[in-house]
Amino acid sequence: MTSQADFTSLEQLRLLDHGDAIERFYWPKVSSSLSEYEIFWKKFVVLLTNRVDPLAYENWIMLRDGLGQIYESLLMANYSTFYHCVVAHEQIEIGRKAKTDHGFNHPELFFFSARASLECLTALQAQAGEVLRGSRIRPRFPRSPDKIIHSIKSYRDVFTHQSHLGRGSQLGRGLIPKLEHLPKSKDDPKLLWSYTTGLGANEMTDALDYQSMLWAELAEYLQGNWKGLAEAFEQFRLDPAFIDAVNLEPFLPIYPGIASNVMPRQASPLAASGMHIYEAKKGS
Repeated sequence: MTSQADFTSLEQLRLLDHGDAIERFYWPKVSSSLSEYEIFWKKFVVLLTNRVDPLAYENWIMLRDGLGQIYESLLMANYSTFYHCVVAHEQIEIGRKAKTDHGFNHPELFFFSARASLECLTALQAQAGEVLRGSRIRPRFPRSPDKIIHSIKSYRDVFTHQSHLGRGSQLGRGLIPKLEHLPKSKDDPKLLWSYTTGLGANEMTDALDYQSMLWAELAEYLQGNWKGLAEAFEQFRLDPAFIDAVNLEPFLPIYPGIASNVMPRQASPLAASGMHIYEAKKGS
């Protein structure tokens, strides 16, 4: 009978060492804010990859053959949520560097990525619910931060569908209109640059400071979701129906050397999740 002891070796894994190229690159920058992503990854995501096969030296991080579409879709939604969140974080860093170098910040890029992360999270929640329903497990997700989601969506929609949003250049080009001053349609007078020019300093907000606040709130919300997923899927992985569906039985218990049997190939550092090639560690 499968027990949690069969999965103990998974705790050795770390994104910094065993994630894909993107995860390993960004993890030092976001690990304190998104730590629950790693916990869910090591408790469940890894089980659907070749990492659990002690003989799988090539394509180590790729999905194992024969997985049903529902599991692949779940992992895609999970990874995409993380990916867009860290890209949003990177846009803030890029913006701050541009400000220091007297270059140009492009605040719309943050909102594109932050909104994409939220959309992928919605898909992740739905996929998780579908997978867990058969085992009568309901993940505990945090309450939706509607105010933050509304802010991200509103700016993203304006930047995407309206004309170039005016900046308060007379006050400082790093400012954007506060939420209540965003245009609601193509016919809204707030869309006009003359409207933005007439706004006072208290009616504008520093784009980078505002985005930093939004990202922190987004990260906290994602943390709660990944925490709920980790707790739910830690139980789900014991379900015989799941073990049979993904052909996990031959790899249980997870072999003790999972963290040391393979190492990333340094000659090819760039890859997306599930596509990076790994090779055997010399001497192992």
